[in-house]
Amino acid sequence: MIYGRGISTLPSKNKQGGNLWMRGVVLSFDLDTAKLKSYFSKTSPQGAYDVIKRFLLNNGFEHKKDSDYVNVNIDKVATVDLLVDFADENKWFPLCINKMNISPNVETLDISIQIERLTDKEWKKQKDIEKENEYELER
Repeated sequence: MIYGRGISTLPSKNKQGGNLWMRGVVLSFDLDTAKLKSYFSKTSPQGAYDVIKRFLLNNGFEHKKDSDYVNVNIDKVATVDLLVDFADENKWFPLCINKMNISPNVETLDISIQIERLTDKEWKKQKDIEKENEYELER
């Protein structure tokens, strides 16, 4: 059974009783390159990622990184329905999936600035000097 088609076994509520999926979904996938060469294109198998990306962007998803996409206006059932439609039009797709996950879109906290503040300035200075010395030797 495909989640979303029929009775879904994906959890819908968190421990506090709130809807896990109220902020939309995160979709992540990995494709099998060898199978892409057989079923999508022998010469440009990575083009499949562009085909999927274009489809997802046209259907309200935002590309985050690599093969990670977010859509805040869709639920898990509609996501699966969308993927079923894509597979109907792209026969190679179900044959080439290594892994495909949908999960609730939870709040994200960007802590990049806090991590950057942990920089050891002396260590960085030494690395910068080493890099400059290597550059000077190469000239």
